[in-house]
Amino acid sequence: MESNVEIVAGNSRVRPSQVKLRTACNQCCTAKVKCSGQREGCDRCRSTGARCIYSESRVGKVAGIRAKKTQTVVVSTESQKRQRRISSPAVTQSASSPASSTAPTERDQDADSEATIWWSPGWNSSSSHNNIAVAGNPKEPPGLAQFGISATNPSSFGPLATFATSNDFCLTEHFGDIMGPPSPLPAADGQQADMAGNMHQQIPLLRGIRERTETDSHCCQDCCHLITEIENFINLELKDAKIIIGILKQVIEKVTHLISLQQGSANLRCLMLFLTLLYQMIELMDGGFAAMAAEETRQRTRSITGGSINIGFGGFSLGVDNHCASMKQEFLKEIRHAETINVALRAMVDPVPGGSATTGLHSPQSKALSNCFLDIQSQLNELAQRIS
Repeated sequence: MESNVEIVAGNSRVRPSQVKLRTACNQCCTAKVKCSGQREGCDRCRSTGARCIYSESRVGKVAGIRAKKTQTVVVSTESQKRQRRISSPAVTQSASSPASSTAPTERDQDADSEATIWWSPGWNSSSSHNNIAVAGNPKEPPGLAQFGISATNPSSFGPLATFATSNDFCLTEHFGDIMGPPSPLPAADGQQADMAGNMHQQIPLLRGIRERTETDSHCCQDCCHLITEIENFINLELKDAKIIIGILKQVIEKVTHLISLQQGSANLRCLMLFLTLLYQMIELMDGGFAAMAAEETRQRTRSITGGSINIGFGGFSLGVDNHCASMKQEFLKEIRHAETINVALRAMVDPVPGGSATTGLHSPQSKALSNCFLDIQSQLNELAQRIS
């Protein structure tokens, strides 16, 4: 057996042991085939042209079944010893020191301090909670006696304790008075009634001072989905007027249904979304009219450059005029529907046009909405004039 110790000039030096390699290369181990075992390259790796690599042997480095069983037994024995040590009774003091046996230890002092009911600022000393009996001998916490403070006497804490234990002290009320704005002077009953009436008149009905309903939330969600779909169509820049008219019909039908659900509430969020939908309708109508004009020009160009000059030419030209006229009528019809929606929304904001001060038209929000209604109406009129 070769020794790992070599002597150099009278000094012994430990020679590192050689690394043991596996008998099969990595390629053969992966393929689970028999390896010839040549270190410079096995037969299979030579034939396939792969790189022949031998990994370090794991013999003697991996714990076997017996070693695992022994380790399990040792761990279980140590756990049993630990449990016995915990369950064993505490070491008692010798009888040679009776004075020390009667003196309380640090553990007893900690237990007594935990059992003591401490005074808190929010505890009323005159309440029935003082009748609670504390188990054991209550002791004061260490460090308070040298300052002349007693845990059982809250007044020993000074004026802070007297202020905190008073029955008239309320933390939230005092801090609210300090942090909040100054409270107004109390008014007479008649003045309060007049102020309440004036506030009720000043608050517009459009603000929706009422209980929130699920219908408003569903209406907002449906309007948002509809706005997203219409905006996608606007970004596509559709060139077919028929498709645009079909989209407008569906949008007007859905918006009319949503407005019918909001007749009794007039929620401000829904009204803003309805206005957005109307502006999107105008954008679609404008794009549809441009597409219709381009299509009309293209068809007339085809009728002039192609086809005969006789009856066929005249028939084709007549078909183009009829098609354009029908498309214009469809656009004008959808414009009238949009005007109807605009009027219905304005009626929701101001049920009595030109009415008293209790209506919503006298509030800044209602004035802004009325300006939007006027702008939408003017744009629809301009679009109708262009189409006709």
